[in-house]
Amino acid sequence: NEQAQLPAADLLHGRYVDSVNVAADGQIVIHYGDHPPIQANAALAGKTLVLKAVSGPRQWSWQCSSNDIATKYLPASCRTN
Repeated sequence: NEQAQLPAADLLHGRYVDSVNVAADGQIVIHYGDHPPIQANAALAGKTLVLKAVSGPRQWSWQCSSNDIATKYLPASCRTN
């Protein structure tokens, strides 16, 4: 996060997300909270979503993946990747 000039991962949080980390390779790693007051839906709690920028012939797009979130709970745009 420091290289991206962002606060520490645990300082980037919200109602459902307890940390956002920008990895050295540019991937954005989102970790969903699993304890109050930051608590995501049970299908996401304690799990991780990874966003990766992918260059195409004329545009950039985001590819997302998760090793522990069931496909049906991923954002709709992630289910097509």
